[in-house]
Amino acid sequence: MSLLHIHSLGICTSTWPSIGQLRKAIALGQGHGETGSGDEVARQKKPGDAAMVESMDAVSRWAIGAITEAWQGASLDQGIVPTDRIALLLYSAWGQVDSTVTYLESMWGDGGRFASPRHFTRSVHSSPTSLAAIHFGIHGPCQTLVHDAWPVCSVLEQADDLLNADRADTVIVCWADQPSAVATELCRRAAEDLHRAQFARFAGGDSHGGAVAAVVSINAILPGAEFGVEVGPVAANKKSVGAGAVVEQGAYPTDGALHWAAAGVAWSLAAAKAEGKALPAAADYWRESGHHGQMREVRFCRVAARE
Repeated sequence: MSLLHIHSLGICTSTWPSIGQLRKAIALGQGHGETGSGDEVARQKKPGDAAMVESMDAVSRWAIGAITEAWQGASLDQGIVPTDRIALLLYSAWGQVDSTVTYLESMWGDGGRFASPRHFTRSVHSSPTSLAAIHFGIHGPCQTLVHDAWPVCSVLEQADDLLNADRADTVIVCWADQPSAVATELCRRAAEDLHRAQFARFAGGDSHGGAVAAVVSINAILPGAEFGVEVGPVAANKKSVGAGAVVEQGAYPTDGALHWAAAGVAWSLAAAKAEGKALPAAADYWRESGHHGQMREVRFCRVAARE
């Protein structure tokens, strides 16, 4: 895999409403920032979009809020990259649960004779991706990924594939999920009753939703970069070659991306203070656990920004 330039990050979660608050919290050595829904960021959009945003489900609002922050941070709003050369990849473990439940209830209420087309279109996993693509005017490849063994690493590798195939000059990657007791319980039953180990990681822990977005490329077409990442191969836990992770990966789907972003921000802050040499407090690696005790590592490094 190529070295990916991370040009900007966007966060919209119940823990950190913005990447600025996350950076400040890490710099102060705190475990969390101020709480907030992040809807304020999601409303900072083009005129006339307010009604569309207000009608969205939580996953789409969070995704658009996080992408907005990353989009502006990478100066994509200045037209540096043509919209047909921008790709969008969105990972969601179970999509928009509220719309799925409402759609099923609309069928149940009429004995299966009728269903709400509005709730159906919002219930499919690709709904947040299509809404974000329409909102930002993205005309490049747009894809939705679900329930992969490596939510963070797989999306980064997919972005790398699109860039190396010259299908895009830059890729927006986003991870978004809403808190759902229903989905958590279904994952628990799948893991315990059906012995589907891939769902065990989502079957426990505190369920909190949100979205994390990043703008990535393999060249210096954009004016700056937060840091660079490179995904390592699949390995057994005991065969890890990297240092300890900055933040342990959580059980909830969005946690992986959130903790990867936190690890990268911590690394970039420490590296900046050390004038290019990462401090011991910021490890060079972040680990993502997969099925059957296997894991992968993302290596952080400095990337020279274009003047």
